[in-house]
Amino acid sequence: MHLELTLHSNSLEVKILNTSSKEVRLWELENSWGWYSISLLLREDSDKQTQVIKRTSRDWTKNGPYFFVLSPGEARKIPLNTKDGWWDWNHGVSELKNKLISIRARLEIDPSPEAKKYSVFVGSVLSDWVVSLPPHSWLFSTN
Repeated sequence: MHLELTLHSNSLEVKILNTSSKEVRLWELENSWGWYSISLLLREDSDKQTQVIKRTSRDWTKNGPYFFVLSPGEARKIPLNTKDGWWDWNHGVSELKNKLISIRARLEIDPSPEAKKYSVFVGSVLSDWVVSLPPHSWLFSTN
């Protein structure tokens, strides 16, 4: 599996590509199994300390183990809006606002009884690092 991160002016996009010869099942992001599966890693180029941006906790009123299937060679693009109120990060991320940073996406699915039952991919995949120039409008408000 291959993960590709694309920066747009006000958002991000993650493309997941099935590079295997078999179909791959992945959790949909809009259920409790997939909600936390994508996170973002940021670092200032002169510093190797990595900051993590991940989905914030939420309550589920309706939930089910929904997944999608990628056939061999098939890809799925997932838009990410880090300013939609559903992302958490520590103070260290705010200090990166006016600095040149590198960012990568991580897809990580932990083992679970449901993953086993539905043959959902379990493991971790990282995109390459992508450089972002300030003011990082995909992350910070421009106000």
